[in-house]
Amino acid sequence: MRLFVATALLVSSFSVLACPKLAGSYKTCFSNLTQERLSTGTAITQKIVNKVTRYTFTSEEVEAEKNASEEYIADGKTRSVSETDSDTGIKVKTSTKSSCVGDSLIVNTKATIAGEIFVDLTTKTYLSGNKLIQEFDGISMGDELKEIVTCEN
Repeated sequence: MRLFVATALLVSSFSVLACPKLAGSYKTCFSNLTQERLSTGTAITQKIVNKVTRYTFTSEEVEAEKNASEEYIADGKTRSVSETDSDTGIKVKTSTKSSCVGDSLIVNTKATIAGEIFVDLTTKTYLSGNKLIQEFDGISMGDELKEIVTCEN
């Protein structure tokens, strides 16, 4: 019985250990497609809540009026949100599933308008030395997207 309890505790702790440490501040981000600076700063916070890793990405976009912030709960569960754009009245449904695989955070995102998919994207985020790498693969706004964004600190 003690062996079973010890094994159960060990296995439950792996979900915490399986997620990469991505927390940090990254001053500039560049795309391999344009070589233009995409953001003037990206910060990632990381915390563990109920044995599940949560990441919050906050970016200062170059041409945006305010910061963009997204939270990812890396438990492998799909979360759906429906929002209505205040300017156009268009309803957008977004589903996101986040999980940790090896040394990467994998985020699968699907977004629909009136039942039509306009985003179906997988993002793989990991560290390479002191650089944050995000690989985007899928469809965005109806177009195929394969992009690598590198952020430096």
